[in-house]
Amino acid sequence: MTPRHCGTCGARLTPEALAAGRCPVCDTPLSPSSPVAAVWPPPQPPQAPRVSSGGFLRALGLGLGAALGAVLVAALLVIFLQRSFNITLAPFSSSDSSASSNSSSQSLSSAQATLTATTTQGRAPTATARPAAVSPTATTAPTATTVPATLHVQPTSMTLSTCIAAQTQFTVRNTGGASLSWSATASVTGYSLSPPSGTLNGGGQQVVTVSGILLSGTITVTAPGARQSPQQVTITCQL
Repeated sequence: MTPRHCGTCGARLTPEALAAGRCPVCDTPLSPSSPVAAVWPPPQPPQAPRVSSGGFLRALGLGLGAALGAVLVAALLVIFLQRSFNITLAPFSSSDSSASSNSSSQSLSSAQATLTATTTQGRAPTATARPAAVSPTATTAPTATTVPATLHVQPTSMTLSTCIAAQTQFTVRNTGGASLSWSATASVTGYSLSPPSGTLNGGGQQVVTVSGILLSGTITVTAPGARQSPQQVTITCQL
């Protein structure tokens, strides 16, 4: 016989209590309307689990954090690949889908070639910049400049201790570039000049001998058109 329990207090009912129709513990009449349970406590219908607002917000926060972390990791991975393998992402143009497709194919081909070179050589190839072609510049030949003829006489002063048919010398030079013609004239009669005149190219010189000196005097050297012309040579006799 299946045991029975009072539906109010859960006390186990004996056959005598069931026959009497009253619970001996809580003194509840066991009428047809009074609950009599086969087991105690009576089984409850299953209830749906309740989710608190705090738990829902916590789960939502964890999900959003995981999604943001995944996006951040993907962005860092893209930046690393671009810097390591020199991958250039071509901008997408909606107006020209074929050009965008070609650009994407070229970018992928370049990336694959770079990855292959990295795998075989152990490092990414570096681009070598070629020097730009230098066009030759036209150079103008320097124009030769001729230095004007310049007269130079040395020495310009001489002192002789004895002037009895004495003899001395001086030098006529052309320190310029152009040629010059010169002539020498004595202020005292009896001076003999050898040679008395001549022509000198640029940088040339001529030694002039003065003989027959009896008195002090001067010799004037002239070169028409030359700089520092005329010049004088002074001869002084002490006795």
